[in-house]
Formats: sequence, structure tokens, C-alpha cells
Amino acid sequence: MVIQSSSIFTSALTPLCGIGVVSIERLYPFTLGANIGTTFTAIMAALAQDGNNLQNSLRVSMCHLFFNISGIILWYPLPFMRKVPIILAKKLGNTTAKYRWFAIFYLIISFFILPAIVFGLSLAGWEYLLAFGAPVVLLFIIIVIINILQSKKPQWLPAKLRTWFFLPLCCHSLKPVDKFMSKMIIPCRCCPQLDSKQDSNNNNDSSAEEGRSGSTSKF
Repeated sequence: MVIQSSSIFTSALTPLCGIGVVSIERLYPFTLGANIGTTFTAIMAALAQDGNNLQNSLRVSMCHLFFNISGIILWYPLPFMRKVPIILAKKLGNTTAKYRWFAIFYLIISFFILPAIVFGLSLAGWEYLLAFGAPVVLLFIIIVIINILQSKKPQWLPAKLRTWFFLPLCCHSLKPVDKFMSKMIIPCRCCPQLDSKQDSNNNNDSSAEEGRSGSTSKF
């Protein structure tokens, strides 16, 4: 909470978590504390305003502070709620490790498209926001419950719902999107596909060299 920049703190510890020096379970509470610490910058900036703007600036800074505090109260005190962000973070990390483009896709959806949709619907009125948001939230909750039952209690589900294979491939797998992205993006050295091709080429070169050495030794 003493650190006034959560971005610096998170950016410094994320590589350590990636190489296994710090576990994600231990990094999680430190990140929450840093999110509180970063609000003190806005509070100090608000206190530096003149008397006419002090009230409005303090309101904004207090909204920032209590928004982060309410998030911690919601997700951290209860042990079973504490596991939800960690499980989601691990799944997102595994998905990004498999599909490198997914990180950019996730950032665009989470920080641009989804907030723009919610903001636009909120300007139209709470009726439109409720009419659009309620079915989406309900569908999301149903999907989460089915996923949990598929992994924990599949016998409670009908035979068709025990897997998502009855849906089209694009509805339960990122492989179609990955094929499209592979055609759109030029492969680089960090891509797994190029690494596999490079490994196969290296294996072919090594086998060719072994063949040459073997033929030379015969002569």
C-alpha cells in the first residue's frame, strides 16, 4: 500500500512470477495492496487543488479509493472467492501461452469494446442496459455452472451437455480463429509455429550432417 504506482509494482513482479520465483497466490494480495497504494497519488493531487475545485477533486479521488477497496472486500476475504481471480488468471495465461494473439484480443475486448458497449447502453438508459445486460449475464452464469459440472459432476448433466462438442468448433475452440490469425500475422521468431519449423529444419540438418559423416567414415 506504500507504493504509489501499481503499474511499476506489477510490472516488476510479473516476470518473477513468470519464472517461478514468486507464486501467483503470493503475488495476488500484494497486487491488491498496490491498487490501494496507487490511489494516494490521486488523493494528494486532489488536496493540492484550490478551494473551488477541492470538493469535486476529492470526490473523484475517493471514488477511485473506495472502488478498489470494494473490489478487495468482494474478492479477497472469503477463501473460495479468493480462488476465482487466480483460476481465471491461470486459464488466461495458459490460453495466451498456446495462442500468442489472445493477449491482444483480450485487451481489446476487455478495455475497449466491452466498456464502450456498456457506456453506450448506459447513455441510452438503464432500461436498454438491463435488457441487453441481463440475458448476457444469465447466459454467462449458465455457461460457468455447466463448465463446473462438466469437470466436477458430469453425471448430473444430460449426456449431450457433458461436453461442448455438439456445438460448432468455433463455439468451443480457438483453433478456427488461430488459423485465421496465422494467415493474417507474419510469423516471428517468438511464435511456436516458427519454432517448430525451425526445430524440424535443425533436425533435418543434423540428420544430413550425420549422413555425410557416416558416408565419409565409410570411405
